[in-house]
Amino acid sequence: MPLSINQFNKIALKEDIEKIRIDMMTKGDKNEILKAVNEIKKKFDDHKDEHVANIAAHNRIQGDLNDVRNQTGLEIKHPVLD
Repeated sequence: MPLSINQFNKIALKEDIEKIRIDMMTKGDKNEILKAVNEIKKKFDDHKDEHVANIAAHNRIQGDLNDVRNQTGLEIKHPVLD
């Protein structure tokens, strides 16, 4: 079956394929991006865990302070929210 002029003009040339190959992401590029994303996610997760631990420590200290204020008859200014 012969090609029409339009079909023939749509055939990719070696130079066209080379341009596409140069612009495409390689497996190494993808791995490098995923590695960076994983490092950012780990830092975020570590920060989130540390934040939760700090809130728990703050609530413990505030609870102890409120116990002392209660025993001495002072007003509790900041109740611990559970």
